[in-house]
Amino acid sequence: MVSVIAVIGAGQLGSRHLQALANLKDNTQIYVIDPSAVSLSTAQSRYEQVRGSASLPIFSSDLRTLPALIDVAIVATNSGPRRKAIEAILKNRTVRHLVLEKVLFPNVDDYKWATKLANQSAFVNCPQRSMAWAKKLRTELGGANSLHVHVSGASLGLGCNSIHYIDLFNFLTNKTTYTISTAGLESEIERSKRPGYYEAYGTLLFQFDGDHSLSLRSLRDSTTTTTLEFLTEISRHLMIYTQGQAGIMITANASTDWQLRQEPFALEYQSELSHLFVTDLLSTSSCALTPLQTSIDLHEPFIQGLADFFATKETEGEFDCPIS
Repeated sequence: MVSVIAVIGAGQLGSRHLQALANLKDNTQIYVIDPSAVSLSTAQSRYEQVRGSASLPIFSSDLRTLPALIDVAIVATNSGPRRKAIEAILKNRTVRHLVLEKVLFPNVDDYKWATKLANQSAFVNCPQRSMAWAKKLRTELGGANSLHVHVSGASLGLGCNSIHYIDLFNFLTNKTTYTISTAGLESEIERSKRPGYYEAYGTLLFQFDGDHSLSLRSLRDSTTTTTLEFLTEISRHLMIYTQGQAGIMITANASTDWQLRQEPFALEYQSELSHLFVTDLLSTSSCALTPLQTSIDLHEPFIQGLADFFATKETEGEFDCPIS
């Protein structure tokens, strides 16, 4: 039987999903939908770079090209049109599994709507929780009573990337409820590379239930590397990015009398990941990505906090929280 995979949105991230899907071993038919002919052309070019013996996807600007049954639909649009894209895909079609990009939606009310998808198998693409280094870190932090995480770097992308760190924190602690403080953000905002969206600099603070906290600091006009510190009463872990998405992890534990240990780590690129979660969904109807309802719970305070912050700024568009 042929499995049907749909990629909705063929931009920068959608085309990387597509590259990974070239590694699928099972018999599949891939559809790629995007209103932009330029994006479709770029996606096809990137796919052919890694295609090998895989069959060529069907590229189209029209959602009506999609068949009535889709096994996995990856919605990789920007946050603004994502709700309408989901509604259009699900109308008069059966979609066995949805995989949604983040930030999920830029409007607060969209999250209430998304809870109506409770009966739909759906996951959000926050893939760090599926990576070996994160699983090992969770094991080593397992005996701690509290966790404090500090992330700092140049142009972190507090709008588009904070949810990755919030999701990682949830994976490490199983904590979902938190409050957010935007008091440490700089007053000046910056236009994102994506038209209609914005970025912020400064510090975001998240206080989770119990003695658990997360801080994210994005530095403007800096070339400093990104670091992540994980601090507990029984261990210290310091991740330092040294090249691209790779770096070193320095660890000290009370159980080893605080002797330093150093080892490499690497975050896989999207083009190395998507076929893995699609294969899992096709074979087991589950995967290591974040379940939709968990991600909604993690998104909502963040979106509301930034929406309140952006409400004091002059922005273009009609989004409560103009990030993607």
